[in-house]
Amino acid sequence: MDREIFSTMSHPGLPCLQRLHRAELKEMEGKLCWFRISFAAMTIVIWMLEDYERQVWVERHVVRLAPVVRALYFKQTKVIHIYGDELLIACSFRKLVFYNLKLRTFRRVAKNRLSGGHELHVVPHVSSLVSLNVDGVLTLSV
Repeated sequence: MDREIFSTMSHPGLPCLQRLHRAELKEMEGKLCWFRISFAAMTIVIWMLEDYERQVWVERHVVRLAPVVRALYFKQTKVIHIYGDELLIACSFRKLVFYNLKLRTFRRVAKNRLSGGHELHVVPHVSSLVSLNVDGVLTLSV
């Protein structure tokens, strides 16, 4: 904690020579993940950093989005959050779906679409029996 050390590493997969994809960094299973969203193939390829020291990336999942997203709206598709084995995906910012990585199935979040102009925000929570309505200092021990 006394000092900060920064380093860079190459991302996995194809080099970024063309603007045919978008990428996002997220955490999954306690490891850094590279989400490569390919516009041409309409897929999300998930790479996981298995070895930080040797910079070893492993391709873990390929999500084919053609069943739920039309090509016209694909550039607006975004992985919002990861819930265990499911990805929360916003398709064109109007349709929300869960994708189960193990079963390779899609599940719609709601019947109604989101109305225009709304932004999505993820709020993480921790399952706990401790009330957040406290006065003073709250100390939790494990």
